[in-house]
Parts: sequence; structure tokens; C-alpha cells
Amino acid sequence: MRFLAAALFVAMFWLVSEVPGPVHAYLDPGTGSMAVQLILGGIVGALTFLKLYWRRLKAFVTRRRDDDMPPFVG
Repeated sequence: MRFLAAALFVAMFWLVSEVPGPVHAYLDPGTGSMAVQLILGGIVGALTFLKLYWRRLKAFVTRRRDDDMPPFVG
């Protein structure tokens, strides 16, 4: 279901961005700072997500368990 929603969002964005003709829009000076805040907020959100779920992400990537590892003989 999430894939379908993401695909629909991308398709709608693509269709809207391909509209021919002039676009009558006004961008005030605050628009740039709002875009910067959006980008910085996304970066901070992604870093917070990684911090909170680091162990799960690491376990998923490595797929290693302590029981599956042979004992260390040294």
C-alpha cells in the first residue's frame, strides 16, 4: 500500500510539473528561508531516526546473531 501511495504521489507530481504554459506565481523573500528550513528539518529528522533505530538497522544489515557465531578459541 505504501508503494502504491508513493507511486501515485510521484505520478501526480510529474503530471503537474509537465503542465505546458506560463505559471503565474509570486515567490516572496520568505520562500527561500522556508525551503532551507524544510531541507534542514528533513536532515535532522533523518539523523534522529537513525539515532533511535541504530541497533535495529545495524542488526538488519549485518544479519548476525551471537548464537550463530562459533566460539572464539585463542
